Amino acid sequence: PQQMSCLHREVIMWLGTNDAGAGVHTDLFEIALRDKLAYLEIRECRVWLVYPVKLYLSKGHENRTWMMRKITRKVSKDYPNVTLLDAPYDAEDTTDGLHPTEGQAANTATWFAKRLGL
Repeated sequence: PQQMSCLHREVIMWLGTNDAGAGVHTDLFEIALRDKLAYLEIRECRVWLVYPVKLYLSKGHENRTWMMRKITRKVSKDYPNVTLLDAPYDAEDTTDGLHPTEGQAANTATWFAKRLGL
């Protein structure tokens, strides 16, 4: 994928709720994340790795989200080029209980710009 090219030596990788969804086995999630981070480390890229958002849609979503966040934290510790971020997310400010409104998306973009010094 284009984001893996690391053309400018910096990559923002935001792990989505689909990664934390029931369709991805936790072992495969960890392997895929390690593969991507190892590739970016070899390419000498700085990685801003963003946790999946915390989901409270159901107990199952909540448990999966926390599990994927735990795996993300564990894996990221093995890569000195990775900075782990927890982007702001307001579950009340969504279009459907999950996807952010345009306002929340704009606030998140501003947060990223400030956090990354842009």
